[in-house]
Amino acid sequence: MNYRSKKLINILLVVCILMANFIAPVYAAKHIFEDSMGHWAEEAINILTERGVIQGYPDGLSHPDNIITRGEFSALLARTMELETKDKVTINPAFEDIKGHFAQGDIEALVSKGVILVGDYGKQYLPNKPITRMEMIKMLVRATGKENHDLDCACNTGFLDEENLTKGEIQYICLGKYYNIISGYPDRTIRPNGETTRAEAFTMLLRQEKAKEK
Repeated sequence: MNYRSKKLINILLVVCILMANFIAPVYAAKHIFEDSMGHWAEEAINILTERGVIQGYPDGLSHPDNIITRGEFSALLARTMELETKDKVTINPAFEDIKGHFAQGDIEALVSKGVILVGDYGKQYLPNKPITRMEMIKMLVRATGKENHDLDCACNTGFLDEENLTKGEIQYICLGKYYNIISGYPDRTIRPNGETTRAEAFTMLLRQEKAKEK
């Protein structure tokens, strides 16, 4: 093998190494979960995944049809809001049952921003329990900038299952509908005490971001 051939091979090796180093980060940034392909919320999942909001489970899947917990939703919302969470982990946390939980920093960051109100829960947050739609609506509306909202304004949500809600809860639903964070179900219900899938939560998080512009 002559000198020119060796030189050409060396150049090709360098090019291959550089391309490999470039392609790897790009692939990682555009990672697609296998169980999101063809799902009705695929676009929302891909957008949030690319931004690092959705990080998936140890099995490498996003599990969009799983019921979302308070801890999971809190973590997703804090990431969407790009809150600083490292310094929010305290010795005496806002809730006695979140110490050491994976979402402790996220929960405390949301408490400090007024997105989660300690008075709504008391001493325990129950981060591993399913979060209700009403809880999510409250957090998402507060996250848009609650100082801009007048909870005393009159409103008509149009939902058929709000008769047992408080005036304050109805106002949150009204604001959530106004900002297009929520749209309700085809049967004209909002199901405030119902559970929500991760995919539904992903969609609501993206809508909440658009609501900030409105």
